[in-house]
Amino acid sequence: MSKYALYFHSGSLNHGCEAIVRSSAEMIKEKDEKAKVKLYTFSSKEDDAANLTEIDEIEEFKFNAGRASSFPLFSINRLMLAIYSRISQTKADEFYYSFSCKNPTLRQSDVYLSIGGDNYCYGDVSPVVALNRLLKRMGKKIVLWGCSIGENDLTPQKVKDLKRYDLIIARESITYETLKKAGITKNIKLCADPAFTLNAEYLPLPEGFIENKTIGLNISPLIMRFEKKNNEGIGMKSMKNLIVYILEQTDYNIAFIPHVASSHSNDMQPLSLLHNMYKDTGRTVLLSNNLNAMQLKGYIARCRAFVGSRAHAAIASYSSKVPTLVLGYSVKAKGMARDIFGSEEGLVLPIQELRDENELKNAFINLLEREEEYRQKLSEVMPDYIKRAKSAADHLLTL
Repeated sequence: MSKYALYFHSGSLNHGCEAIVRSSAEMIKEKDEKAKVKLYTFSSKEDDAANLTEIDEIEEFKFNAGRASSFPLFSINRLMLAIYSRISQTKADEFYYSFSCKNPTLRQSDVYLSIGGDNYCYGDVSPVVALNRLLKRMGKKIVLWGCSIGENDLTPQKVKDLKRYDLIIARESITYETLKKAGITKNIKLCADPAFTLNAEYLPLPEGFIENKTIGLNISPLIMRFEKKNNEGIGMKSMKNLIVYILEQTDYNIAFIPHVASSHSNDMQPLSLLHNMYKDTGRTVLLSNNLNAMQLKGYIARCRAFVGSRAHAAIASYSSKVPTLVLGYSVKAKGMARDIFGSEEGLVLPIQELRDENELKNAFINLLEREEEYRQKLSEVMPDYIKRAKSAADHLLTL
């Protein structure tokens, strides 16, 4: 019996992460009926509440700084930490976190899948390096599962760690080519994000949500981070202009659809603000943030079109063959649109490149004008694209 473990999972209030967990476990078990899948999570409370029936065991696992800070004052570990700090802060951080991630249960599984697909897109990866190094020392197979990494994200520390993996699954071609160019060629495969395979659950539609007559809108508070300093607020201004256009120039209703409800990044904050501005029109509805990823996909699937900033909300839309416009800020948004349509032109609007608050509205108008073309393309491409997502599990069996 093979034992798999998923790690670097933030918690299921990020429904993109939840979608990856559910779909990955299901894919693995389809290929290996005797497989057991464990989830290491930063929030077992969130995952218990999500009722992840695809997972056999859940264990909370955090990088607790307390372990390292509890070194006795004159201990060898504290001395080593001081020495590393003088040599390199990176080495000191890796040493520091190595004492936070030791856990006897890590010996129990055979293959470890790092499902933090964006981990290498941000700054400090010392916790990632520390845990990966420990797993390799224990003789475990480690897999980077469904990653997106831009050329500007790479550093020598990251490249060194990426070369540790026994298998890397890049979820779009930009990342695939970027890693190969950086010399990371060992057992790297191109497969679609596992969340493309997620099943949808169709709950009754709330009042104001009319199937095929409703535009789904999602916006993340993260977009504010990527706005140019000389153009602050353009993300919300652009969304407001889009909403006004939909309400005044079309007969469509609007569903505000949150896809992340984490305390540190909650889509309900901007979406509830927008809903309160326009709810008196009687043509807007705000979905609950208590829905799971499958239920959210069920609502997105019944939209006429979808505009969103969360990548996995867009994945739910693409895989449901709904014309989709992404207000993006990452390589994964561009990469997925390029792989599906041949080009991201007109389908991904990078927030950091917005200059005019009418650009989003104009891109949406273009989306509607080419709606049938995009819908037909999705119908043609998506069956094989979903098969490509499932093929990632085939590569696991070769390890």
